[in-house]
Amino acid sequence: MFLPFQYYDPGTLQEFINLTQTLPNYQILAGGTDLFVKMRNGWQHCEHVVDIKKIRDLQLQQINILPNGIELGSLVNFTQIQTHPLIQQKFTALHESACVMGCREIRNRATIGGNICNAASGAEGGSTMLIFDPIVHIAGKDGRRSMPLAEFYQATEERGKTKVGVALKPGELVTHFFLPFLPAKSNSTYIRRSRTQGMDLSSLNLALAIIDADIPENRRFRIAGGAVAPLPCRFPKVEEFLASQATLSSEVIQAAKRLIQEAANPRAGSKRASVAYKKDQIGELLEQAIHKLVNGHSCCC
Repeated sequence: MFLPFQYYDPGTLQEFINLTQTLPNYQILAGGTDLFVKMRNGWQHCEHVVDIKKIRDLQLQQINILPNGIELGSLVNFTQIQTHPLIQQKFTALHESACVMGCREIRNRATIGGNICNAASGAEGGSTMLIFDPIVHIAGKDGRRSMPLAEFYQATEERGKTKVGVALKPGELVTHFFLPFLPAKSNSTYIRRSRTQGMDLSSLNLALAIIDADIPENRRFRIAGGAVAPLPCRFPKVEEFLASQATLSSEVIQAAKRLIQEAANPRAGSKRASVAYKKDQIGELLEQAIHKLVNGHSCCC
Protein backbone atom coordinates (compact mmCIF):
# COMPACT_ATOMS: atom_id res chain seq x y z
CA MET A 1 0.00 0.00 0.00
CA PHE A 2 1.36 3.40 -0.99
CA LEU A 3 1.60 6.10 1.63
CA PRO A 4 0.78 9.61 0.33
CA PHE A 5 3.55 11.41 -1.53
CA GLN A 6 3.99 14.52 -3.67
CA TYR A 7 4.95 14.09 -7.34
CA TYR A 8 7.07 16.54 -9.36
CA ASP A 9 8.25 16.48 -12.99
CA PRO A 10 10.80 19.24 -13.71
CA GLY A 11 11.43 20.03 -17.37
CA THR A 12 15.05 21.22 -17.17
CA LEU A 13 18.15 20.57 -15.09
CA GLN A 14 17.83 24.01 -13.48
CA GLU A 15 14.23 23.29 -12.54
CA PHE A 16 15.38 20.01 -10.97
CA ILE A 17 18.10 21.81 -9.02
CA ASN A 18 15.76 24.54 -7.81
CA LEU A 19 13.13 22.03 -6.80
CA THR A 20 15.38 19.61 -4.94
CA GLN A 21 16.86 22.44 -2.86
CA THR A 22 13.43 22.89 -1.29
CA LEU A 23 12.61 19.24 -0.58
CA PRO A 24 13.90 17.69 2.66
CA ASN A 25 13.18 14.08 1.69
CA TYR A 26 12.91 13.13 -1.96
CA GLN A 27 13.66 10.23 -4.28
CA ILE A 28 14.47 10.44 -7.98
CA LEU A 29 12.11 8.51 -10.24
CA ALA A 30 13.66 7.04 -13.39
CA GLY A 31 11.86 3.87 -14.50
CA GLY A 32 10.32 3.18 -11.10
CA THR A 33 10.76 -0.60 -11.20
CA ASP A 34 12.76 -0.54 -7.96
CA LEU A 35 11.44 2.59 -6.23
CA PHE A 36 7.73 1.84 -6.54
CA VAL A 37 8.19 -1.75 -5.35
CA LYS A 38 9.92 -0.48 -2.23
CA MET A 39 7.28 2.17 -1.62
CA ARG A 40 4.34 -0.15 -2.26
CA ASN A 41 5.69 -2.82 0.10
CA GLY A 42 6.45 -0.30 2.81
CA TRP A 43 10.20 -0.83 2.65
CA GLN A 44 10.84 2.83 1.85
CA HIS A 45 8.69 5.83 2.66
CA CYS A 46 9.24 8.88 0.50
CA GLU A 47 7.41 12.16 0.93
CA HIS A 48 8.45 13.58 -2.45
CA VAL A 49 9.07 11.82 -5.79
CA VAL A 50 10.93 13.78 -8.48
CA ASP A 51 10.42 12.30 -11.96
CA ILE A 52 13.35 13.18 -14.25
CA LYS A 53 11.93 11.78 -17.50
CA LYS A 54 10.72 15.19 -18.73
CA ILE A 55 14.10 16.91 -18.34
CA ARG A 56 14.69 17.91 -21.96
CA ASP A 57 18.10 19.61 -21.93
CA LEU A 58 20.28 16.61 -20.96
CA GLN A 59 19.40 13.93 -23.56
CA LEU A 60 18.99 11.36 -20.81
CA GLN A 61 17.24 8.81 -23.05
CA GLN A 62 19.79 8.70 -25.87
CA ILE A 63 22.60 6.34 -26.82
CA ASN A 64 25.46 8.24 -28.46
CA ILE A 65 28.26 6.53 -30.39
CA LEU A 66 31.57 8.34 -29.90
CA PRO A 67 34.97 7.71 -31.55
CA ASN A 68 36.37 5.94 -28.47
CA GLY A 69 33.28 4.46 -26.86
CA ILE A 70 29.56 4.71 -26.27
CA GLU A 71 27.58 7.06 -24.07
CA LEU A 72 24.41 5.85 -22.39
CA GLY A 73 21.96 8.39 -21.06
CA SER A 74 20.88 7.50 -17.55
CA LEU A 75 17.28 6.98 -18.73
CA VAL A 76 18.22 4.52 -21.49
CA ASN A 77 16.08 1.47 -20.78
CA PHE A 78 17.05 -2.18 -21.00
CA THR A 79 15.09 -2.76 -24.19
CA GLN A 80 17.24 -0.11 -25.88
CA ILE A 81 20.35 -1.85 -24.55
CA GLN A 82 19.10 -5.28 -25.61
CA THR A 83 18.29 -4.23 -29.17
CA HIS A 84 21.18 -1.87 -29.94
CA PRO A 85 23.44 -3.59 -32.54
CA LEU A 86 26.67 -1.88 -31.43
CA ILE A 87 26.11 -2.86 -27.80
CA GLN A 88 25.51 -6.44 -28.88
CA GLN A 89 28.75 -6.43 -30.86
CA LYS A 90 31.10 -4.37 -28.68
CA PHE A 91 29.61 -4.70 -25.19
CA THR A 92 28.32 -8.25 -25.39
CA ALA A 93 28.13 -8.87 -21.64
CA LEU A 94 25.88 -5.83 -21.20
CA HIS A 95 23.66 -7.03 -24.05
CA GLU A 96 23.44 -10.50 -22.51
CA SER A 97 22.50 -9.11 -19.10
CA ALA A 98 19.76 -7.00 -20.69
CA CYS A 99 18.33 -10.10 -22.36
CA VAL A 100 17.63 -11.71 -18.97
CA MET A 101 16.61 -8.53 -17.15
CA GLY A 102 13.06 -9.15 -15.89
CA CYS A 103 10.38 -9.45 -18.54
CA ARG A 104 9.63 -7.36 -21.63
CA GLU A 105 7.46 -4.93 -19.67
CA ILE A 106 10.17 -4.38 -17.06
CA ARG A 107 12.87 -3.94 -19.71
CA ASN A 108 10.70 -1.25 -21.32
CA ARG A 109 10.63 0.67 -18.03
CA ALA A 110 13.83 -0.13 -16.13
CA THR A 111 16.69 2.28 -16.85
CA ILE A 112 20.43 1.80 -16.62
CA GLY A 113 20.69 4.84 -14.34
CA GLY A 114 18.04 3.57 -11.96
CA ASN A 115 19.57 0.09 -11.99
CA ILE A 116 22.98 1.44 -11.01
CA CYS A 117 21.80 4.08 -8.53
CA ASN A 118 19.62 1.56 -6.71
CA ALA A 119 22.96 -0.08 -5.77
CA ALA A 120 21.48 -3.56 -5.47
CA SER A 121 24.19 -6.17 -5.10
CA GLY A 122 22.72 -8.50 -7.72
CA ALA A 123 21.57 -5.87 -10.24
CA GLU A 124 21.88 -7.13 -13.81
CA GLY A 125 23.66 -3.95 -14.88
CA GLY A 126 26.06 -3.80 -11.95
CA SER A 127 28.67 -6.43 -12.68
CA THR A 128 28.42 -6.03 -16.46
CA MET A 129 28.98 -2.28 -16.36
CA LEU A 130 31.99 -2.69 -14.05
CA ILE A 131 33.98 -4.77 -16.54
CA PHE A 132 33.80 -1.95 -19.10
CA ASP A 133 35.39 0.60 -16.71
CA PRO A 134 32.62 3.19 -17.24
CA ILE A 135 32.75 6.81 -16.21
CA VAL A 136 29.68 8.21 -14.43
CA HIS A 137 28.75 11.79 -15.37
CA ILE A 138 26.84 13.77 -12.74
CA ALA A 139 25.17 17.19 -12.84
CA GLY A 140 23.77 19.26 -10.01
CA LYS A 141 23.75 22.48 -8.04
CA ASP A 142 27.56 22.58 -7.81
CA GLY A 143 28.11 22.00 -11.51
CA ARG A 144 29.22 18.83 -13.26
CA ARG A 145 31.62 16.11 -12.18
CA SER A 146 32.65 12.62 -13.26
CA MET A 147 34.02 9.52 -11.56
CA PRO A 148 34.63 5.82 -12.28
CA LEU A 149 31.69 3.56 -11.52
CA ALA A 150 33.79 1.61 -9.01
CA GLU A 151 34.13 4.83 -6.96
CA PHE A 152 30.50 5.83 -7.49
CA TYR A 153 29.37 2.76 -5.56
CA GLN A 154 29.74 3.33 -1.82
CA ALA A 155 29.44 1.12 1.25
CA THR A 156 29.54 2.39 4.84
CA GLU A 157 29.22 0.73 8.22
CA GLU A 158 26.38 1.87 10.47
CA ARG A 159 25.67 0.14 13.79
CA GLY A 160 27.47 -2.99 12.68
CA LYS A 161 25.60 -3.24 9.37
CA THR A 162 26.78 -2.42 5.88
CA LYS A 163 24.81 0.35 4.20
CA VAL A 164 25.16 0.55 0.43
CA GLY A 165 24.52 3.46 -1.90
CA VAL A 166 26.08 5.76 -4.47
CA ALA A 167 28.03 9.01 -4.38
CA LEU A 168 25.15 11.30 -5.33
CA LYS A 169 24.80 14.49 -3.31
CA PRO A 170 21.49 16.26 -2.68
CA GLY A 171 20.52 18.22 -5.78
CA GLU A 172 22.45 15.94 -8.17
CA LEU A 173 21.50 13.35 -10.76
CA VAL A 174 23.38 10.99 -13.05
CA THR A 175 23.22 12.21 -16.64
CA HIS A 176 25.29 9.67 -18.62
CA PHE A 177 27.62 6.69 -18.48
CA PHE A 178 30.61 6.59 -20.83
CA LEU A 179 31.88 3.10 -21.72
CA PRO A 180 35.20 2.94 -23.61
CA PHE A 181 35.47 0.37 -26.37
CA LEU A 182 37.45 -2.73 -25.47
CA PRO A 183 40.67 -3.17 -27.47
CA ALA A 184 40.56 -5.27 -30.63
CA LYS A 185 40.51 -9.04 -30.11
CA SER A 186 38.68 -8.70 -26.80
CA ASN A 187 35.44 -10.31 -25.74
CA SER A 188 32.99 -10.39 -22.86
CA THR A 189 30.12 -12.40 -21.45
CA TYR A 190 27.60 -12.49 -18.61
CA ILE A 191 26.32 -15.57 -16.75
CA ARG A 192 24.01 -15.82 -13.78
CA ARG A 193 22.21 -18.23 -11.51
CA SER A 194 18.55 -17.75 -10.60
CA ARG A 195 15.94 -19.79 -8.75
CA THR A 196 13.68 -20.30 -11.75
CA GLN A 197 14.12 -20.64 -15.48
CA GLY A 198 11.77 -17.74 -16.20
CA MET A 199 11.73 -14.19 -14.86
CA ASP A 200 13.65 -13.89 -11.59
CA LEU A 201 16.33 -11.77 -9.99
CA SER A 202 19.85 -13.18 -9.95
CA SER A 203 20.83 -15.43 -7.08
CA LEU A 204 24.33 -14.43 -8.17
CA ASN A 205 25.98 -13.35 -11.42
CA LEU A 206 29.36 -12.90 -13.05
CA ALA A 207 30.64 -10.78 -15.93
CA LEU A 208 33.97 -11.50 -17.61
CA ALA A 209 36.00 -9.64 -20.23
CA ILE A 210 39.19 -11.01 -21.76
CA ILE A 211 41.39 -8.30 -23.27
CA ASP A 212 43.80 -9.17 -26.12
CA ALA A 213 42.43 -12.70 -26.01
CA ASP A 214 44.60 -13.96 -28.90
CA ILE A 215 47.94 -12.94 -27.37
CA PRO A 216 48.66 -14.93 -24.16
CA GLU A 217 51.54 -12.72 -23.04
CA ASN A 218 49.35 -9.58 -23.33
CA ARG A 219 46.11 -11.14 -22.16
CA ARG A 220 44.26 -9.33 -19.35
CA PHE A 221 41.06 -10.09 -17.49
CA ARG A 222 38.23 -8.11 -15.97
CA ILE A 223 35.98 -10.05 -13.63
CA ALA A 224 33.01 -8.70 -11.70
CA GLY A 225 30.35 -10.41 -9.63
CA GLY A 226 26.93 -9.57 -8.30
CA ALA A 227 25.16 -10.76 -5.14
CA VAL A 228 28.46 -12.07 -3.75
CA ALA A 229 29.38 -8.88 -1.82
CA PRO A 230 27.48 -5.87 -0.45
CA LEU A 231 27.84 -4.18 -3.85
CA PRO A 232 28.71 -5.38 -7.37
CA CYS A 233 32.48 -5.76 -7.31
CA ARG A 234 35.61 -6.59 -9.31
CA PHE A 235 38.04 -9.36 -8.32
CA PRO A 236 41.49 -7.84 -8.92
CA LYS A 237 43.51 -10.70 -7.38
CA VAL A 238 41.82 -13.23 -9.65
CA GLU A 239 42.34 -10.94 -12.65
CA GLU A 240 46.04 -10.59 -11.86
CA PHE A 241 46.47 -14.31 -11.32
CA LEU A 242 44.91 -15.25 -14.66
CA ALA A 243 46.88 -12.56 -16.50
CA SER A 244 50.13 -13.98 -15.10
CA GLN A 245 49.51 -17.45 -16.55
CA ALA A 246 50.90 -18.54 -19.91
CA THR A 247 47.95 -20.87 -20.53
CA LEU A 248 44.42 -21.30 -19.29
CA SER A 249 44.89 -24.94 -18.38
CA SER A 250 42.46 -26.88 -16.24
CA GLU A 251 44.80 -26.49 -13.28
CA VAL A 252 44.97 -22.71 -13.75
CA ILE A 253 41.18 -22.42 -13.99
CA GLN A 254 40.71 -24.51 -10.86
CA ALA A 255 43.15 -22.28 -8.99
CA ALA A 256 41.27 -19.19 -10.19
CA LYS A 257 38.02 -20.72 -9.00
CA ARG A 258 39.46 -21.20 -5.53
CA LEU A 259 40.69 -17.60 -5.47
CA ILE A 260 37.32 -16.12 -6.42
CA GLN A 261 35.51 -18.37 -3.97
CA GLU A 262 37.81 -17.15 -1.19
CA ALA A 263 37.29 -13.51 -2.22
CA ALA A 264 33.50 -13.72 -2.42
CA ASN A 265 31.73 -12.26 0.61
CA PRO A 266 28.00 -12.95 0.20
CA ARG A 267 25.47 -11.65 2.68
CA ALA A 268 24.18 -14.20 5.16
CA GLY A 269 20.41 -14.55 5.25
CA SER A 270 19.77 -14.02 1.55
CA LYS A 271 16.38 -15.36 0.49
CA ARG A 272 17.69 -16.45 -2.91
CA ALA A 273 20.72 -18.55 -2.04
CA SER A 274 22.92 -19.54 0.88
CA VAL A 275 26.42 -18.25 1.48
CA ALA A 276 27.86 -21.69 0.73
CA TYR A 277 25.95 -21.94 -2.55
CA LYS A 278 27.06 -18.50 -3.71
CA LYS A 279 30.72 -19.10 -2.85
CA ASP A 280 30.63 -22.42 -4.69
CA GLN A 281 28.75 -21.16 -7.72
CA ILE A 282 30.77 -17.98 -8.31
CA GLY A 283 33.67 -20.32 -9.09
CA GLU A 284 31.51 -22.38 -11.41
CA LEU A 285 30.35 -19.26 -13.23
CA LEU A 286 33.95 -18.13 -13.69
CA GLU A 287 34.89 -21.48 -15.21
CA GLN A 288 31.87 -21.42 -17.54
CA ALA A 289 32.61 -17.85 -18.63
CA ILE A 290 36.26 -18.61 -19.39
CA HIS A 291 35.35 -21.66 -21.47
CA LYS A 292 32.65 -19.70 -23.29
CA LEU A 293 35.03 -16.90 -24.32
CA VAL A 294 38.04 -19.08 -25.06
CA ASN A 295 35.87 -21.20 -27.36
CA GLY A 296 35.02 -18.02 -29.28
CA HIS A 297 31.26 -17.90 -28.80
CA SER A 298 31.21 -14.19 -27.95
CA CYS A 299 33.76 -11.92 -29.60
CA CYS A 300 34.09 -8.15 -29.77
CA CYS A 301 36.61 -7.34 -32.49
